[in-house]
Amino acid sequence: MQGGFCMKVYLDNAATTKLDSRVLEEMMPFLTEKYGNASSIHSLGREAREAVENARKKIAKKLRCKAEEIIFTSGGTEANNFALKGVAFANRDRGKHIIVSKIEHPCVLETAKWLQKNGFEVEYVGVDEFGIVKLEELQQKIRKDTILVSVMHANNEIGTIQPIKEIGKLCKEVGAYFHTDACQSFTKEDIDVKKLDVDLITVNAHKIHGPKGVGGLF
Repeated sequence: MQGGFCMKVYLDNAATTKLDSRVLEEMMPFLTEKYGNASSIHSLGREAREAVENARKKIAKKLRCKAEEIIFTSGGTEANNFALKGVAFANRDRGKHIIVSKIEHPCVLETAKWLQKNGFEVEYVGVDEFGIVKLEELQQKIRKDTILVSVMHANNEIGTIQPIKEIGKLCKEVGAYFHTDACQSFTKEDIDVKKLDVDLITVNAHKIHGPKGVGGLF
């Protein structure tokens, strides 16, 4: 503080970001006069639907995937829940073994605990002193009946970027689905779903100067 003036410095962008003024400008018409339900067939509904689909195309372009492969959610937490529970219950006839890293976001760890209580076998893979998943340990734990592996792309607390491509290769060898929470890395790191060998990717808006309550799942 100098001369009675206090300057606020925000250093918590890894947790959430300020809504960008350009984003707010794009949103405002849909909060005021363009308020139609995107599922309605009248003009306001069609206008809203067009905006939703244009947004879907933009997200798909960033992930190098098809627009129809993007599902919008209420945030990263819902997308992570959707990914883990969806894959688990859709593939329980093939196996019930799931692997997640020990340093996942709490919403992934809590979902893993819930799945464990509901009949699935969950194992946790450790990390080294830099927070990088131990690939040898993962290779030892992954099995033919492993149906899902979930490891975040970039850690939300220490920033470690995981060897996603290598993990994806291990998953493909046993036919396991691979999910990565990319909320922290989306738009900051180049993400190509095909090159990374991932099956599901979680993203959200509030980490990249977008609104809270918006997420997506590839």
